[in-house]
Amino acid sequence: MKANNRPPARCPDKDHRPLVLLVIGLVIAMLHLIQFRHGGPFNPAVASEPVRFAWLRGHDRDEGLYRLPRGHAAADDTLPNRVRPLFFQPVAVNRADRQLLAILPGIGPVLADRIVLQRERHGEFKSPRDLLAVTGIGNGKLNKIRSLLVFD
Repeated sequence: MKANNRPPARCPDKDHRPLVLLVIGLVIAMLHLIQFRHGGPFNPAVASEPVRFAWLRGHDRDEGLYRLPRGHAAADDTLPNRVRPLFFQPVAVNRADRQLLAILPGIGPVLADRIVLQRERHGEFKSPRDLLAVTGIGNGKLNKIRSLLVFD
């Protein structure tokens, strides 16, 4: 019989996956540490600056919402009335159309039509109390939407 010249197998039942995962985790942690020390994207001083968006109009680009570079100030960053609810900003009730008014809580298409008709017949609303003249708006509904409207 011939002798087997192969070395004996090393612990075939031992699982090396936890060790491999540990090494990968350490490599990732080192990469993050290197990025942190050199002012990379993981630097808390850079990451704590708020991201700014602005609604820009101009001849060199289409009108729309753009993300601004850090430290950049927009010349005109006021949002148009039609997109203000998307950014949780109050709606200018004297410039809002039926569709925009209808998305306010408690205001459906019928009540939005009444608001627009009241505005067309009697002029702009000067204060929230002027909305009480619209049929279907009482004190409860007015208190519910008052913080969502701007009277300009």
